[in-house]
This record gives sequence, structure tokens and C-alpha cells, in this order.
Amino acid sequence: MRATLRRGRMLIPGNAKIGAAGTPIDLVFGPLEESWDLDAMDTLTVTVADAPRPDELLLLVGYTTGARPNARSKGPTQDEVDALLASFG
Repeated sequence: MRATLRRGRMLIPGNAKIGAAGTPIDLVFGPLEESWDLDAMDTLTVTVADAPRPDELLLLVGYTTGARPNARSKGPTQDEVDALLASFG
């Protein structure tokens, strides 16, 4: 994923869910460069009516091109998070 985007040093967010065909799944989006950028965190609920079947696995991968619309909060910068973690030393 990072090779395709040619950037991104943070963890790639994800989740797993077990359910019958048609179970809603939350596709998680997160920031590429700043792990505490709350404006870049969002989810999209996806439903595939006839998948997965009993012998299948459904894999969803999503990319976004910017911050979420009407973002309401802004987290600390990565430098601020690093300084806070260092203070616990």
C-alpha cells in the first residue's frame, strides 16, 4: 500500500469482522503521515449483499485523497505526541 502511494510512515489502520453475507463492515481510514491527525480518521460502512459466501473471504481496501469533510477536531502534532511520550521516561 505504501509503495503504491509512495508515502506513509504510520500504521495502516484496519479491522476484522466475522458475519454472514450482507453484514455491514466498517472500512477504516487513517492518516498517512501524522498518526494523531484526527481530521484524517474516518470510516465508511460497506455492505456487499451476497458476499462473502461460506467458502469465501471478503477483503476491502480503500484509499482517500484528503481529510474528511467537515472535520470537527484536530489532534496534537506528532512532535507534541513524541514530547509527551518522552516525558514519561
